[in-house]
Amino acid sequence: MIATITHANNARGMFRAVLPDGGYLLIELLDAVEMDVGHELDIADPTDLGEHQVMNRTTGESIKVYFQNYGGLDVGQQWFE
Repeated sequence: MIATITHANNARGMFRAVLPDGGYLLIELLDAVEMDVGHELDIADPTDLGEHQVMNRTTGESIKVYFQNYGGLDVGQQWFE
């Protein structure tokens, strides 16, 4: 499944991504790499919260992330205000 980054707070390493089903995933970046709005991540199951190794299809890098929450557009909104 492809998750596309829609919101970024690089200072905190927090990102929100939209999924093909219209759901949103709150992601914390655990690696020291750059990720930005528009990047596409190849993920298995967005409802499987916790630490994951995913492929950033935009950069070709394998990165360590933490899936914090899955839900609607308001998921993790406090990180992006």
